[in-house]
Amino acid sequence: MNKRILVSSVLIGVFAMTVICAAVWRHWSRRYIVEWRLPFRSRIPSPGTKAVGNVCIFQHAGATGEPLICANVDLFPHVYGAIGVSEKRMIGWQNKYGFDSGGIDPTGAFLAPGYPVFSRLAWTQIAPVYLQGEELSSLLEECKRISVASDDPSVKTTLNRLVALAEKAQADSNVLRFFG
Repeated sequence: MNKRILVSSVLIGVFAMTVICAAVWRHWSRRYIVEWRLPFRSRIPSPGTKAVGNVCIFQHAGATGEPLICANVDLFPHVYGAIGVSEKRMIGWQNKYGFDSGGIDPTGAFLAPGYPVFSRLAWTQIAPVYLQGEELSSLLEECKRISVASDDPSVKTTLNRLVALAEKAQADSNVLRFFG
């Protein structure tokens, strides 16, 4: 009888731990993209030297070598808030369409209506996004529209940092990589 009780207790314990782990994982995955920040990232871009950051200029898409220049560009919550994408909307989108939707739902609607490039950039912590050529022009145009529409100084500062990188990448025919 003791052996049955022990086995039953172990099975119940394993089941309970599985349920708890699943609940914790689900909670973390809902909030992962919107709130995750790496503490060791540089806050100040270094235009003359290579730097650490989540937006970098590379010579080619998919490059694994050293970036030419990087900066930390935090689009959440201010910039995305300026285009109508709140944390609640991000979590709802993630739950409905998944992390790999690319910011476009099956009907072709964007996460941020009117902002196709920024819709793509929402999940760069899952998979990097490379922009080059005409995509950089679209990014610059979207940045300009957001900057004109927003009175928030943090939005303007962030967009100025992003525009400087995008313009440099475009002028040198390089690639802008967003990750993390």
